[in-house]
Amino acid sequence: MRVKFSSLIKSPQSEDQKIAFESKLEKEEEISIDTQEPFTSYTFTNPENKGVLRIEIYNNKALLITEFSTIVLDKEQKHTIEYNTTYGQMFLESSLQLLSKTENEVNIHYSLYTLKGELVGQYFVVLEIEN
Repeated sequence: MRVKFSSLIKSPQSEDQKIAFESKLEKEEEISIDTQEPFTSYTFTNPENKGVLRIEIYNNKALLITEFSTIVLDKEQKHTIEYNTTYGQMFLESSLQLLSKTENEVNIHYSLYTLKGELVGQYFVVLEIEN
């Protein structure tokens, strides 16, 4: 399987940033050990920086897992996340606006805020899955 990954980042402090690449994809149907909730995992590598990205899609939430952070996105509540940067740890709040999944496509729209409620950025992520 292959994935076409695209991400648009809109930040009030800078120009829009677009990231797009194609990669080999590992897609698995799994069950959470903690909650017994089924989810689909998508694992792939960004060919530019060799960073591994794992995205877990549940019914009403998603987890975006990288070497720097785990971003918890939930339709029903905001989550405080810890983001590790070269400058140290940063704590942000995540808010999920859209989560949709079909057999061949995943769409995620979320926002990150400072703990003071200031918008850091809006993120529009699309996975196009090819067999």
